[in-house]
Amino acid sequence: MNQDLELQSPIPIDLGNKEEFTSIYNLYYEPLCFFAERYVRDTNQAEDIIAGLFSRLWQQNTAFNDAEHLKAYLYRAAANACFTHAKSLENLKAREDRYAVTTDMIENTFLNNMIRADVWAEIYRAIDKLPAQCAQVIKMSFIEDLKNPEIADKLGISLQTVKNHKHRGLSILRGAITKDAFYFLLLYACLLK
Repeated sequence: MNQDLELQSPIPIDLGNKEEFTSIYNLYYEPLCFFAERYVRDTNQAEDIIAGLFSRLWQQNTAFNDAEHLKAYLYRAAANACFTHAKSLENLKAREDRYAVTTDMIENTFLNNMIRADVWAEIYRAIDKLPAQCAQVIKMSFIEDLKNPEIADKLGISLQTVKNHKHRGLSILRGAITKDAFYFLLLYACLLK
């Protein structure tokens, strides 16, 4: 087949024929790579895209009416392949971004839950070391979210005794747990209200 194929009169072109395919490949490979590079801005990617295009053409055994039909097809197919490539890169980037965000969220949730569990464990251990009545009042107030009058009714003690146990229990806890754990306990109690 002649290198001036594109200038010939209408002659059917069969890309299932090895000689014709090789001739078309040799004639259009470099110009199509140059064309594709304008879209993808990367020589290697452009070459891969055009190699893939020719591979598909060979597998399909496509026949064309003439050289102009073939040329139009090749450039349109190259442009479409570049757009598909760009879209797949965008999709890949979007998936990677979603994965990174999700992983960060899972990691942050995991770390937050772990820290929260450690803080609660510290608080519970310290509460268990309080005098029995103080521990019961602190648990009822800060964990069960009961008001002082409710605690007094349930325990059968005066409102002032509840306040005294709560004050004493908090004073002991303040020295027994970390400052952060103590503030966490107070904040947790405020959020329940």
